[in-house]
Amino acid sequence: LAPGVESAIFGFLAALSSQLYADTLYCYTNFGKETKRIETRTRKLTGWVSLYTTKCLNAAVLFGVYESVRIPVSQSIVAWFSGGVDSCLGSKDFQLCVDTYAVSNPPSPTQEAEFRALITTIVSLWDRLQTPDGLQGAQEFVRSCAVQFYSLALQVLPFTMDVVNTN
Repeated sequence: LAPGVESAIFGFLAALSSQLYADTLYCYTNFGKETKRIETRTRKLTGWVSLYTTKCLNAAVLFGVYESVRIPVSQSIVAWFSGGVDSCLGSKDFQLCVDTYAVSNPPSPTQEAEFRALITTIVSLWDRLQTPDGLQGAQEFVRSCAVQFYSLALQVLPFTMDVVNTN
């Protein structure tokens, strides 16, 4: 089953269940606005069919189209931001070049993002140590700091990539 069709089915079912839930509440309880309860309780068969058809088909189209275009659009964005489009201009097989370039050179986090993640980890530890059982998470903290420092070192010191790639 294609991803767009599957998502359309889920969108249809989500809208159907949501509308059934709302109509059940309006018909059998006193929840909601009085006008909405009266409108639901006096709705004719054509009104029911029209409402459910419209809501369910709109949701199915929305979910299906979103899922169908999500992958190609995200691939295009990665191709542009990874530098693949710029590097592959003039190539004999442009799409193959862009696909290869995007796989070989994925956009990576910046040094600022890595530093922010490190600071977030340290602040998280500080908050954890303020609790009565704060030392229990020290082992996880040391592990997460080591990962953050390692990732930051790979960003800042380019020669470390040579060591990682030779192993």
